[in-house]
Amino acid sequence: MLERTVRYVDSGDGQVAYTSFGSGPLDLLYVDDWAWHIDAMFDDPDTVAYAERLASFSRVVMFNRRGIGLSDPLPLEKITTIDDGLDDVLAVLDAVGLDRPAVMGVGSGVALAAVLAATRPERVRALVLAEDTSSLAWGDDRAFSDAAFAEFVDVLESGWGEGVMAAAISPSRSNDPTYVAWVARLERLTGSPRTAAAMWRATHATDLAEVLPLVRAPTLVIHLLSYALRDSHLAELIAGARYVEVPGEPDWPGTDHGRVADEVEEFLTGVRPSREHERVLATVVFTDIVDSTAYAASIGDADWRVALDRHDQLVRESADRYGGRIVKLTGDGLLATFDGPARAVRFALAMRDGVTRLGLRQRAGVHTGEVEIRGDDIGGLGVHIAARISALAGPGDVLTSRTVKDLTAGSGIVYTDRGVHALKGVPDEWQILAATGG
Repeated sequence: MLERTVRYVDSGDGQVAYTSFGSGPLDLLYVDDWAWHIDAMFDDPDTVAYAERLASFSRVVMFNRRGIGLSDPLPLEKITTIDDGLDDVLAVLDAVGLDRPAVMGVGSGVALAAVLAATRPERVRALVLAEDTSSLAWGDDRAFSDAAFAEFVDVLESGWGEGVMAAAISPSRSNDPTYVAWVARLERLTGSPRTAAAMWRATHATDLAEVLPLVRAPTLVIHLLSYALRDSHLAELIAGARYVEVPGEPDWPGTDHGRVADEVEEFLTGVRPSREHERVLATVVFTDIVDSTAYAASIGDADWRVALDRHDQLVRESADRYGGRIVKLTGDGLLATFDGPARAVRFALAMRDGVTRLGLRQRAGVHTGEVEIRGDDIGGLGVHIAARISALAGPGDVLTSRTVKDLTAGSGIVYTDRGVHALKGVPDEWQILAATGG
């Protein structure tokens, strides 16, 4: 669990709010995008997970520049200047006692971090930059980029405070009402619509072409592959900069924050962390015997044990036949994975028919998605989805996600539509189908 405290330091005519967390061997000043609130941002579990990952190898310091979030307000014409932002950075460095930390700039924080490294090189040990939003990031066609930016600001200003940024920063979570509500709250707490538009216009007008060649600190540039703007110019203009591309979306935690943190940790410490869990694409099958407790009570312990032994033998034979791996037996059911979705569905159908011949009734859920390999076990969202689908099934049902149906096109497996369902604890709504034969 992250232990952190918000504190304040004088800067200019106001005060700057900052926080720190982690006790790693190095110091990391995180100059985030302006549109964040250093308290409310930790209400999102994915953000906390990312922060914990950074804190595993560093002491992380973050702040809200004046005019934003928890810091003192400023007139619009002052919150948009690099000079005032730089004053805030230096005030925080002195307050925390950071002599020469590594500095990571994200979003509009790229410009501030780069200017700090260029003008105060004695205060920056190393530099990490990602998701630039300055003028160079929008491309070389100024007419096109200016028009695209103007359209973006119109949308942003009209919907600010309602979660308008959710779709831009994390498309995969933009249909999750909890996530959208969190983003909307961050927008409101960070600043007004007019403040948001002013900050974006100032960042878009910032040209780093003369600043970046002056950076002498060792620099890592990270580009998230789904990020619409470009980051390659940062590496091109900073001598010796390392440029890497990783999967992910341009929100603070990212869709794979572990990979971003891996790159940062390796660059700053020289050690490439080993991933705790390997992630693979697999088709997951859950089955269980319907009303097993009542049936066991009706036939007695001895006969129930015989029935379970026959069930387990059927599991092993069917898994061997269809090439599955039995992850675990759950007493009256199983969890298994398959490389091919068609084999997984046929396994579930074969199990249903075999269990029926034993005088029992089975239900099953099947989903294809990314899972985490945890030794002999598996975890992750793909497993949760398969379990939730199985919970919707009735006696004799083999229910699947739409993903499974799409991946088994041409296999001869027959499906019937069971409608769209909300799965507990899983974002979005899901079309569920019943495999009936094939």
